[in-house]
Amino acid sequence: QTISNLSEISALSKEWKQLADTQRSFLPPVMPQIDGLSVAAYFRPLVNVSGDYYTVLPISKTKTLLMLGDVSGKGLAAALVMGLVMNTVKILENKDNLPGMIKAVDKAIKGMKLQDKYTVLFLGIVDTEKMTIRYVNASMSDPLIITRSPDGYRIKPLTSNCSLVGIIDLPEVEVAEQRLFRGDVILMASDGVSEVMDDSGEELGNTELYQNTIKASAVKSPKEFIDDVVNLVMTYNGGKKLRDDVTMMVAKVER
Repeated sequence: QTISNLSEISALSKEWKQLADTQRSFLPPVMPQIDGLSVAAYFRPLVNVSGDYYTVLPISKTKTLLMLGDVSGKGLAAALVMGLVMNTVKILENKDNLPGMIKAVDKAIKGMKLQDKYTVLFLGIVDTEKMTIRYVNASMSDPLIITRSPDGYRIKPLTSNCSLVGIIDLPEVEVAEQRLFRGDVILMASDGVSEVMDDSGEELGNTELYQNTIKASAVKSPKEFIDDVVNLVMTYNGGKKLRDDVTMMVAKVER
């Protein structure tokens, strides 16, 4: 009986590993080479599979689509919705149409009829010719721009302008726009970054330590920036088991 149980566990573990490998195949294995923009990402699921996702899709020589999102819940259902979102965005022909993209994702998730599944996500189009980012922030709490000012770096939030996607009726989807400058850093992160807690229960995203770290790291490459934030998350967590997936993507407008 023991041997039989171990065999079942082993088979199940292999299936979950295959599922995790399949899910990772949806994510970019390497970042594309983009003129005027450098990008790096970090993905650490809490368990084998995750509801977090991200991608980078060049639209033209000067336009690049950035996406990062988080599906509600954990486990297999979240992973299935993650794959659906990624595939929906990938196959859409007009990636310049952000409202159309949000509506397509909304329709696809509702078509699964899972009732309690939805996603928050950030979609942004960086235009290195016009030096702008046009975006829809569907209830993501953390996207922001770190930009240089005369007295050091400052933080400009890319505030939410759209509701949750996939579970409620969507109002008219609005697109916001922000000016970009050479050296600007665009940070997108799942709430596993900002909501990690120290021993007193204070969330990292509410601290000056977090803001000071991302400002100090803005001068670095996207990969080095991410390394600094990951190290901060692990240190701030105090060596405890993480409570959520940790996913980040950082894009830097090259000087």
